[in-house]
Amino acid sequence: MSTIYIDPSRGRFFLVPPEADSALPAGELTLRTLTGKTRNVSEAAVATYQLTEDAAKAYVQEKMEAVQAVIGDLQTSLTTLLTDFAKAANPEGRLAKLLAALNVSLTDLQKDAAGTVATIKERLMSMNIDKVKELAKAARGE
Repeated sequence: MSTIYIDPSRGRFFLVPPEADSALPAGELTLRTLTGKTRNVSEAAVATYQLTEDAAKAYVQEKMEAVQAVIGDLQTSLTTLLTDFAKAANPEGRLAKLLAALNVSLTDLQKDAAGTVATIKERLMSMNIDKVKELAKAARGE
């Protein structure tokens, strides 16, 4: 998944694809991700990936909407699962499949619900937007 970087003045934005991200040479321009990670890169090398503030906001908004859809579907599925749990819910249901796609399990969720949801959010944010949309459809049973 591409990474959004912001310069210290918050006036310049860069959308760097993963294959280019690891290849950016070190330099004097300090950039920060939305999660707070910083790195120094060559300004000339990263210039190709600069985008407008509006384009950066649109990208982040689209990503957040897709993540929120999956989280909403996950919460709905979790409610259904907990309701059906007393009735020996089928572990092969949509929730179990969704969790498996995110490399977490029902056991993880039962042991540490808050930590597992945080892990799920982190994994969704690092995924390609198309994969997030695909997971949202699967969670809805489409």
